[in-house]
Amino acid sequence: MCEPGKLYGVSVGPGDPELLTLKAVRVITTVGFLAVPDAGSARRTALGIISDYARDQRIIDCKVPMTTDQAAIDAAMDQTAAEIRTVLDAGDDVAMITLGDAGVYSSFYSVCDRLRPLGYQVEVVPGVTSFCAAAARLGQPLCRGRENLLVVSATGGVDDDVLSVPANKVFMKAGKSLGKLEDSLRDRGELGKASLVANVGMDGEVVAANLEELDQPTGYFSVVLVREDRHGE
Repeated sequence: MCEPGKLYGVSVGPGDPELLTLKAVRVITTVGFLAVPDAGSARRTALGIISDYARDQRIIDCKVPMTTDQAAIDAAMDQTAAEIRTVLDAGDDVAMITLGDAGVYSSFYSVCDRLRPLGYQVEVVPGVTSFCAAAARLGQPLCRGRENLLVVSATGGVDDDVLSVPANKVFMKAGKSLGKLEDSLRDRGELGKASLVANVGMDGEVVAANLEELDQPTGYFSVVLVREDRHGE
């Protein structure tokens, strides 16, 4: 009986292949299998980022249902974990490719939580988050001095109690909820403090240093940054 393979959670950044870490490249080029999202823009983006390094590796399609139905999500994660487990049991290593960083709103840990308790080796390769890349693209800090930073999922809208937290804020996955978020910030007199970057580092990138001036629609990969105090910026 062969020794099981190792599962890597490989963070590949938000879109620009030049933001891949050296470690991510090393792992991608040495494993026999790559686990990637099974459909839509996430699949195209993931494969596009690693295209220079994904050669003869075999692909495992990971179900990533775009739903809030927890039962559907759990079923998809069970299926992905089972498929990866079959490969690991055969002695092959698997790199599960995750956009941004594996620790930030990624499905990787849902798979990891199903496999690590069974004794499989797991290693996480960190990467550049979309909000770090967005802040760099805007040329503004996320936080400095004694400022706090709050990272929020904007899927389904944002509650007033979150908006009231005294911190600079990052709203991720803001595409479908952008109108509601804009209205909430406008009501609080904070829309002028907000910036947006969509598809950072990808084709179709949109940069709005002032969210009030945004004049085009954006999609799922939209990040809104709100500073409590612009320090004269």
